[in-house]
Amino acid sequence: MNKIKHLVYSTSICLALTACSTQTVIEDTTPQRLTAVLTAEAVITGFVLPDSTGTQRVLTREDMRRIDNKTTFKNWFSRKIFGNIDTSRIWRTDENTYRKLFHKNKTYTECGLNGECDKGLFERLTGKSEEEEKTYSASGSEECPLTLASQTLDVNKTGQTRTIHGVETEQYQVLWNVVMEDSNKLQDSSKLTMDFWMTTPTSTHNAVWATHDKLYNNLLATKSFSDNPIIRLLGKDTFKAFGAFLGDRKKDSTITDTVFRKFDKSQCFFLSASAI
Repeated sequence: MNKIKHLVYSTSICLALTACSTQTVIEDTTPQRLTAVLTAEAVITGFVLPDSTGTQRVLTREDMRRIDNKTTFKNWFSRKIFGNIDTSRIWRTDENTYRKLFHKNKTYTECGLNGECDKGLFERLTGKSEEEEKTYSASGSEECPLTLASQTLDVNKTGQTRTIHGVETEQYQVLWNVVMEDSNKLQDSSKLTMDFWMTTPTSTHNAVWATHDKLYNNLLATKSFSDNPIIRLLGKDTFKAFGAFLGDRKKDSTITDTVFRKFDKSQCFFLSASAI
C-alpha cells in the first residue's frame, strides 16, 4: 500500500511540474518612454527660514514633468503654521494642464500650464484667496501699473572650494537686482543674493539635459505657460538661460548672451539665498 501511495504522489508532482513548464509567457508590449529621474535631499538651518529637512524627486519626459516634494519642519510652531509638506506638481504639455497633488488630504488642483490655480503662502496661512486681499504685484495695479526699468545680475567667482557628497565644487556669488518703474518714473528695487557651488558636468548630466531641453521647448511653445508672470518678466531666452545656470538644462546659445556666461561650469548646487 505504501508503494502505491508514493507512486500516486510522484505522478501528481510530475503532472504539476509539467503544467507549469508549459505555461505561455505573455510578452509585455507596453511602450517604453525615456524618463529622466533626479533625486535630492535638503537641510535648511539658520535664522531666516525655519529648520527643516526634505527630499525631492523629479521625473521628466519631453512632454511632461512631475516633482515630488516632502518637507518636515523640526519646530512645532513651524509645523503648526506651515504643516509638513507632502505634495506633487505635474506639468503636461500634451494636455496643456498643471496639477498640484496634496497627498495627505488626497486632493488636487488643476488649471492651465501657467499655474494660476497654485495656492500661495497667504492662502495657506489665512484660508483666504489672494483675490480677497490686496497684495503686492510686480506689475503693479490697474491704477498704478509698473514696468521693468532695468535688471542686472552680477556674478563673482570667490575662489572658495568645497567638497559636497564627494564632488569638488567652486563657489559663485550672485546679486540679482530688478528695478520696476511707474508712470511718474518712481522706482522700486528688489534684490536677491545667492550662493552657488558649481561642478564639472558628466555624460550622465548630458543625457538628462537632452530630455529636459525637449521639455523646456515644449513648455515655452504653449501660450498658457508663456503667460506665466515669470516668463513675461524674464523673457523666454533668459528663462532658458536661468534653467541652464541652475543645472536643469545644458548650456546653449541662450546663455552666451546673458550674464550667466560668466559661469565656466554648468552643474550647480544651490545653497543659500536672501531677498532685500
